Amino acid sequence: MGGSGKKILIVEDNAVQAMMMEKFFEELNHTVLAIVDRGEKAVRKADTLQPDLIIMDIFLNGDMTGIQAMEKIRETSNVSVIYISGNSDPYYRSMAENTNFADFFYKPVDHGALRKAVQQVFKNEGNSKELRQSDSKKWSWPFSLFL
Repeated sequence: MGGSGKKILIVEDNAVQAMMMEKFFEELNHTVLAIVDRGEKAVRKADTLQPDLIIMDIFLNGDMTGIQAMEKIRETSNVSVIYISGNSDPYYRSMAENTNFADFFYKPVDHGALRKAVQQVFKNEGNSKELRQSDSKKWSWPFSLFL
């Protein structure tokens, strides 16, 4: 888990997807601080590690969803979050809107589109504390990464 860019916390319950995301962010020269599979762990890690960005799956192991975890994190932090979900039910996106997310992707996600979203988050970070909420997007990932 190395790199010299921004600090990333990955919250994903699928170990293979989490490892592929870690590799993706490290190739962008960002540092993956931790990978966790439960909302409760995400809340603790966000507090102790102070990431610049959280990549958050909606459905996680344990009793807490990614949205619930972000609601808890929002009590003490304005860290940027990008949701990645395999569930396209509009209900979950509307629930996520209460957490002031930077972007929301449905799986499968195109790595080029995700790279642009991450770059935009860090660009906006310097311009404004208010996070931009973009329209939801659906792209296809060439190798079905993040299924």
